[in-house]
Amino acid sequence: MIFQKYMLSFHDNCILQFSDVATFSDTFLLEFSALDCWDFITLSLSCLWLTRGLLPVDLVRHLQQLFSRKKIFEVLSLLLLNLHKHLYWDIWMPRNVFFHLWLDSQEHVSRNTRSSISSSSLISSLSTSGSPLATVSQDSWSFWISSSII
Repeated sequence: MIFQKYMLSFHDNCILQFSDVATFSDTFLLEFSALDCWDFITLSLSCLWLTRGLLPVDLVRHLQQLFSRKKIFEVLSLLLLNLHKHLYWDIWMPRNVFFHLWLDSQEHVSRNTRSSISSSSLISSLSTSGSPLATVSQDSWSFWISSSII
């Protein structure tokens, strides 16, 4: 839901920012809204490009009907920066925090279920605690994602 809200906001802000410079025909607006990059329900490739900070070719081509490339990149760069700030703080950061809380709880459960801990495993677990994200195994990420926490 949050992602869709931000993509709709990005779409609306594009229209708003560019309408300050030019007047749009109804056909232009309909074609703009029908672009593949606004398909965030099925997550089109163009939509994924936008969320990664890449400008889809069809969006740029459509805007080039009325605007210079310089103006397009000037406006879209600022809008993308704003979109990514929102995605980072409202989606990525909370999920990262929840993942680490989940990971800590899994480690706590596994510590309680082990009957004995060798001193070498204790030392190795302590030495990797400085950067938990860098030392997380691929299996724990996969399990976390598949358990529908996100």
